[in-house]
Amino acid sequence: MLVTTLQKDREQFFQNGLREGEQKGRIEEKIETAKAMLAKGMEITLISEITNLPEAQLLQLKEELALTEG
Repeated sequence: MLVTTLQKDREQFFQNGLREGEQKGRIEEKIETAKAMLAKGMEITLISEITNLPEAQLLQLKEELALTEG
């Protein structure tokens, strides 16, 4: 009985970890898409609507891109 509970807990932790990893991957994908859109000069509000990233985060990305472009 204890072993079964431990196995269920372990499986739960594993599944939670997978979900978190997938979510991080999706967010990173959105950020890369947003960077490409910013580089093309698209409007922040439109990028926010498409990617569901907050405008404040997009403004920060835009500043970072400007710094790397020199």
